[in-house]
Amino acid sequence: MANDKQAIEAAKEYGIETRWFTEILHDALKGNYIKTVEEYVKTLDACIKEGLYLSKRQREKAIQQAYSVR
Repeated sequence: MANDKQAIEAAKEYGIETRWFTEILHDALKGNYIKTVEEYVKTLDACIKEGLYLSKRQREKAIQQAYSVR
């Protein structure tokens, strides 16, 4: 498992932009690669099931933001 803080700091040292996974999913929703919020939630939950760490609060916030995208 990667330590996000260390990875973000290392990326900044090299001028590399960092993004959260949920931001990438929001972009996919905006670009219509993910067609619905329901598909967004299924994708997010599948990733969580496979090991993506996201607190319940972060998950709910991401889903609320997905509704604002649509």
